[in-house]
Amino acid sequence: MPPETINQPLVYNAVSLVDGTPKWTRETWTGAAPNFVARVRVAGLCRSDLKEAFGRRDVRRDFGHEMVLEVLSEEAGGGLRSGQRVVFDPHVALQRSTGFAPMFYARADAGTLRRAFVPVPTGMEDNIAVLAEPLACAVHSAERALAYFRTATQGQAPRNVAFTAAGLSSVLQACVLRQSGLSCDIYNRSPARPAYLRDHTPLERHGINVPREASEENFDIVVVSDAFSDEASIGRALRMVRPGGLVLLFGGTKSGETSALLSLPKDALRRSEGFVQVNVGGKPVTVGGTHGALRADFSRALALLSTPSWQPLFVALVERSIPVQELPELLQRLQAGQENNFLKTLVKTTIHENTGLTVSALRQNDKDTFR
Repeated sequence: MPPETINQPLVYNAVSLVDGTPKWTRETWTGAAPNFVARVRVAGLCRSDLKEAFGRRDVRRDFGHEMVLEVLSEEAGGGLRSGQRVVFDPHVALQRSTGFAPMFYARADAGTLRRAFVPVPTGMEDNIAVLAEPLACAVHSAERALAYFRTATQGQAPRNVAFTAAGLSSVLQACVLRQSGLSCDIYNRSPARPAYLRDHTPLERHGINVPREASEENFDIVVVSDAFSDEASIGRALRMVRPGGLVLLFGGTKSGETSALLSLPKDALRRSEGFVQVNVGGKPVTVGGTHGALRADFSRALALLSTPSWQPLFVALVERSIPVQELPELLQRLQAGQENNFLKTLVKTTIHENTGLTVSALRQNDKDTFR
């Protein structure tokens, strides 16, 4: 039997990119009706969201993918229960709406829905659970780094790691690598971000350092954790890594992009999660790539987020919280350089307190919430 199609268009409120400009607008769902409906409890503003909003991302579109959802209905047989809280894995392909909205809609088969939505542990606060997806990517990157290094050094364990940028992804990867006993240093090309970390987060209590200057050829692993794995960032990493060490490409790459410094196709290496041994200026170095996250990475991320001793740090990673209707203006100020986005911005959406409302009533409520 063919999937049901919507006779009357489902119209909902959302922050969307309209001709490349973020706007609080009305969106229309097209095609087969959604078989997964959820309330957006909170969303997170990701670095890739900023790239899309600023027109600097030329690959997959993921605008509004970090979110904590409360399931209202799931009609595909995927086993997701009404009232259950879940986070979204954007690496699973499905038709969906954005998380920058009061309501969330998706359509996929049962298996895809099970893979795409990961249950949140009971009792975990939303402002911590929203970190699950970026932390899962950090887990994946950290485990890739450890595996590449041990393979390249015939089983040696790394002693220390450095990050080339002082953003959220570096902090989260450092949290993961501290679990393996590595010394972690976070650097940045300008002083504002490191100063913010030193002044507003308890990183040092967890053995994560934010030094003012980087030592050359001192680190077993250097993660290129800038927004992009550009040549300047790779150059800094090459100066910091010791001979025989590992440079891991975490920051974004453009489709088909190559690196003159490394003499290799860096985009292909990162997306395929390959690793190669190269010689740069007489220094032998292993270069590896990391991309995305797996379901097991989400499980480990949620376990770390549940650890009481780490939760004060995770709470401190939230820089600001704004209503969803104010997101377009914030994005415009960020693009103009009028504000900074050092760590995590939470985007708060409308919470319907009446849990007795039917799904159809909630859809209508969503349409009537803002005009």
